Amino acid sequence: MTQFRLILAFLIAAGASVPAQEWQSINFPSSEPVTGIIMFSPDSGYVVTGDGNFIRTYDSGKTWTRSNALSGVRLESLCFLDKQTGWVCGHKGRIFFSADKGHTWADQSWKDTMAIFLEIQMINKDTGVVVGMRPDSINTLASIALRTTDGGQTWNQLEPMGMAYSEILYDKPGQKLFLMSLGKMNISNDGGNKWKSLFTLEGAPARTFSIFDNTGIMAGPKGVCAYSADSGKTWYKNDRGQTEHFVSSVLVDSKRGYIAGLDGLMLATKDGGRTWEPEKLPETFLVLDMYVIGNNVYAVGTEGVILYKQLQQ
Repeated sequence: MTQFRLILAFLIAAGASVPAQEWQSINFPSSEPVTGIIMFSPDSGYVVTGDGNFIRTYDSGKTWTRSNALSGVRLESLCFLDKQTGWVCGHKGRIFFSADKGHTWADQSWKDTMAIFLEIQMINKDTGVVVGMRPDSINTLASIALRTTDGGQTWNQLEPMGMAYSEILYDKPGQKLFLMSLGKMNISNDGGNKWKSLFTLEGAPARTFSIFDNTGIMAGPKGVCAYSADSGKTWYKNDRGQTEHFVSSVLVDSKRGYIAGLDGLMLATKDGGRTWEPEKLPETFLVLDMYVIGNNVYAVGTEGVILYKQLQQ
């Protein structure tokens, strides 16, 4: 009988843990696209939206509080050093800074309203880089990158390092900034002052990348997919089908990661990007951003969709 109880308890525990391994929806009070997310714990986090809003939760998404202090211009990314101190960026050259959890914002926008900032990455309260696109009549893929050393009060434009900037990543343990452009990986060891450019997939329009220790993954439209085993120095193509289009990615550790994109498409890897398996999502949407904290991975996107998945150790 004791053995039976132990087996029964094990089966119940195993059954109870199954839902935690599936993607689950978090209630969001709007259908506006959620373009960026940062979580400080499973309880508290912030998002920005395509309608130009900054929205907070402190109870795992049960309730949300909206900030009305921003301009309403489409926002694309946010970066917070802690719960108090952060920046957001978006279209029309918009950059904003808050020191009070997003209740009030200081306008630090760039002078050129044609700039579309897609991501901002601060490495401390003074130094950071914002990147994006500045299309013109000659080059629709023209890129723009700015650097600040005074917390965003002033910005200086960096020399071009390629085309089509979409994401920038700070590898805190390695103290490196990674900036991907069309066919290149640009790496800085000094907070974005000096850069070294390495070729990745020449001409391949990768849209998203992620790096964890020595592992790197990148993906983009028309099934572009690749992995790196040396922190982005060299890349190996692992392309998918032409109908698969990826716009976001995240590495959980040196083995596990996700790439996602159109129509609820999400793939998972357990071997550092060498092979990929489809993930089943409860919603069909365009996945615009992903974030990992602790054992939770989050995915956000169009139609106000926010999903999370609790990972096994």
